[in-house]
Amino acid sequence: MLIPLKNLLNLTIRHCALTTIPKNLIFRLPKLRYLDLSQNHIKTWKGNTAFQNVSSIEVLRLDMNYITVFKESLFPPDLRRNLKSIYLANNPFSCTCKLLWLRKWIEEKSEKFKQYPEDYICSTPIELHGSLLKSYFPSDRECESINELLIAFTVLSTIGIFVVMLVSLVYKGRWHIRHAIYLCHVRRKGYEGMDDVSNILYSGFVVYCEEDQEWVKEKFVKMVEINDRKLCIHHRDFDGGKLIIDNIANGIARSRKVILILSRAMIQSDWCLFEMRLAHKKFLKRADSLLIIMLETVSPDDMPKSLHTLLTISTYIRWSGGLTEEEEFWKKVRKTIK
Repeated sequence: MLIPLKNLLNLTIRHCALTTIPKNLIFRLPKLRYLDLSQNHIKTWKGNTAFQNVSSIEVLRLDMNYITVFKESLFPPDLRRNLKSIYLANNPFSCTCKLLWLRKWIEEKSEKFKQYPEDYICSTPIELHGSLLKSYFPSDRECESINELLIAFTVLSTIGIFVVMLVSLVYKGRWHIRHAIYLCHVRRKGYEGMDDVSNILYSGFVVYCEEDQEWVKEKFVKMVEINDRKLCIHHRDFDGGKLIIDNIANGIARSRKVILILSRAMIQSDWCLFEMRLAHKKFLKRADSLLIIMLETVSPDDMPKSLHTLLTISTYIRWSGGLTEEEEFWKKVRKTIK
């Protein structure tokens, strides 16, 4: 709209609710001397588009807007050099080190700044609210210290965010990590193959949580360990002094079956879920190597997907607790665990 006005000298745009200085508003007004953008809602603008290559303006009015920080980049050198009068009064100045360059400019060219100092008032920070901008004049060293603190804070925050993300990723992938560690142990220590019958010592490796230990000890073990059946129970058969992962790997490798005692508490146990992953690996090698005992009803929504998949494709026996049902339950279990 203003592009054809090549001889325009004065331009006033007041009370127009401008929030920024439009791109290239004055770029092609080569003779413009007076620009009044006061009493708008301007907060900032892009210096490289609003005033770039503008050297004709002698009077610039930006007073009574909403500008908090006057960045040095908003006032290109050509503009600053040729200005004779500038109005920045009645803006909500943020009196921080970001205005240090402006304070220096004001000190050097105070005659250019109209209504200074009485109408140049700090709005923030709170401790300087209501004080004159003139009273805020930090040294270069003070601002350098603040910048150093900001840089240190930024670096530490970045490191903190990275650590949180790393911990989150490790937590999400903890089963894959533990499984990888297990595979490393297998390669390093040379555990016997899972399908090597000559290494079988147990009829079954029992996966259960601490909350179900009493049922396993008092009922399951007593009712199953007859007729030469022997179970691998971690509280009884794990070797002292060995890593848990070594005991688990050896126990599973030397058992015909892995027996999952499924309960709501079991699916909350990290170690039980890890053992379940290893059981899944054994199941993939031999389909009859897994038996699931449903100790109590567990909603599929609460199960890991891998466990839900195992339930749909492998054998499971449900525990009921009634006398008649219990007798039938133990018959099925003993028949399955040879």
